[in-house]
Amino acid sequence: MKTAITCLTALLFLSPASGSFATEKPPPVTVTVYNDNFAMVQEVRTLRLVRGMQEYRVADVPGRIEPTSVRFRFLTAPETVTLREQRFEFDLADTDRLLERYLGLPVVVTIEEGGTYRGTLLNARAGDAILELEDGSVQVIKAGTIATLQFPALPEGLTTQPTLVWLLESTRSGKQKAALSYLTQGIQWKAEYIATIDKTKNRLELSAWASIENRSGHTFKDARLRLVAGDVHRITPQHYGAKAGMRREAAMLTAAAPASGFEERPLFEYHVYTLDRPATLTDRQAKQLVLFPPVSVKADKELRYDGSRDQDKVRVNLVVNNTKENGLGRPLPGGRIRAYTEEGGGPVVFTGEDRIGHVAEGEKVRVYLGNAFDIVGKRTVLSTRQVSKRSRQETVQIELRNRKETPVEVTVIEHFRGDWKFIGETPKIRKQEAHKVEFEVPIPGKSKDVFTYEVLYKW
Repeated sequence: MKTAITCLTALLFLSPASGSFATEKPPPVTVTVYNDNFAMVQEVRTLRLVRGMQEYRVADVPGRIEPTSVRFRFLTAPETVTLREQRFEFDLADTDRLLERYLGLPVVVTIEEGGTYRGTLLNARAGDAILELEDGSVQVIKAGTIATLQFPALPEGLTTQPTLVWLLESTRSGKQKAALSYLTQGIQWKAEYIATIDKTKNRLELSAWASIENRSGHTFKDARLRLVAGDVHRITPQHYGAKAGMRREAAMLTAAAPASGFEERPLFEYHVYTLDRPATLTDRQAKQLVLFPPVSVKADKELRYDGSRDQDKVRVNLVVNNTKENGLGRPLPGGRIRAYTEEGGGPVVFTGEDRIGHVAEGEKVRVYLGNAFDIVGKRTVLSTRQVSKRSRQETVQIELRNRKETPVEVTVIEHFRGDWKFIGETPKIRKQEAHKVEFEVPIPGKSKDVFTYEVLYKW
């Protein structure tokens, strides 16, 4: 049904009941975006008050606002104004809702051939309109023939956009500044890293972007933008039926100029990045901003074999020390990192990608790129022997085959349970924890290494 909808009193319906916000200039807005698909919005608005009770309608809010999170306080003369009631209207007018609310009420239907029907709407299913005409007859108008549907007014309770409504009581007339803050769903950010590996120098160039996606149902123009990195605990927020905020299409992607404009500092147990210029967050758009410009850092390749979890695959990791001495030394928000390899000015090759968690300064960044092609492992439990009722002995064999011309070093990871200890010799232990040991195993080119170890379990 190709339908144009007309509401004769729509403009009257959208006017404020008793007062309005002053509109000399758009209010400044601060948008603080978190990783978990929500943001906090803060702004200062100017209200024109009249003495006595009055209702204010604030329509320029996101469709996915969490109305119970709204904080509202007066700044100019707070003792003169009292907030008596707040409500959130999210029953939005669209074709389906208008038809549903106008059942049993008069409408005017115009068909594409030029005819007009006036009558009471009895039903509207699958786009067809069933009318009881003024002469008492019933007319079924097929969806494909309808040109326009005309309604006398918006039904009570419907609105064209999500709206906050306040009932205020003021002891005097005049302007009053008010601070407004709230949480909204539908806005999130994530870090995107690009690592270009220079194999000949054992270094990589690392850059970071902040990718921000706005699906909140509202555009924030020239906002002061802050990004929070960290795991903020939240209970599952209540969903409201603001359809304008829920209907989304594919996002467009825009990119900022390649220069960092974020200032980073600690905030509580998190880290906050503040952009040094205003930014517009357009609804249904993804925007990329430079988090920090490219830096050159030393990177090590690490080969890891965990035979109890993957029988023959040797994982290839990229390891970078997040220290100032290595050119980094900054909090790295969790996100996706893509690696490319460049050799001697030749073509760049995509090497792999991984998702990293939040990495504090001084910690290591470990990126899983894929599995080695020319290095293969095999883990075999050779024997298990019950020593006593409360102990068992196990013999394990690890075989690593290196088909490359060059030597490699593989970290072998073994997992243990309960109370245990080694019996006899083992390869060089690189790291030992309560339930895990890492062995360091060098393998010459075109060769293999086989070792066994024995472990005694007690309970």
